[in-house]
Amino acid sequence: MKYIKITASSNFGNVFFVIPASIFLPFLPVAPIQSLFLNLVHNTSDMCGPWDIAGAKYVEKTKKWEAKSMGSFMRWFGRTSSIFEIVTYLFLVRLVKKIYMKKYRKLL
Repeated sequence: MKYIKITASSNFGNVFFVIPASIFLPFLPVAPIQSLFLNLVHNTSDMCGPWDIAGAKYVEKTKKWEAKSMGSFMRWFGRTSSIFEIVTYLFLVRLVKKIYMKKYRKLL
């Protein structure tokens, strides 16, 4: 269940970041091939699920699928990951501008 929640929140976070970014930026923030590669890497890391050992208390009772808990988890962690993506993007844009301007000034 936790892998489904993590994957759903990751996908929600990517959408939550890409849609507003594509509105404000004159280019796509993530190319389609990048998105496919990120999903491949994420899904590869999810392959450790069969070897995950759940605690004894967790497996005592059969768990019921609760869409409400999944939705709240997805919205919380999706937004949190989007905030980190936006902060990282802004940091990298400022860093690249600073490096580019230093090299540009040396050329003049």
